[in-house]
Amino acid sequence: MGRSARELRNQFFITAFVNPTVNAIIMLIGLAGLLIYPNIEANDVVPRIMNDILPIGIRGLAIAGLIALIMSTPICTLQGLVLFTM
Repeated sequence: MGRSARELRNQFFITAFVNPTVNAIIMLIGLAGLLIYPNIEANDVVPRIMNDILPIGIRGLAIAGLIALIMSTPICTLQGLVLFTM
């Protein structure tokens, strides 16, 4: 949370830029996977790309990033609930 109105505004603008950018990158990865593997189901695109295209070291970083992404959503929700109830 911003300590002042200026910090809060800056955080809003950063989030407003980063969130659509990340969503567009994820969408492009999914679409590229569907173009590369036309007969694959949508749920299997990312694991297939990771197994076939990424080298071993980058694959480990991608898996760590996916795990961090999955873990961050409940953590942010819990932090929001704690701040709301205080």
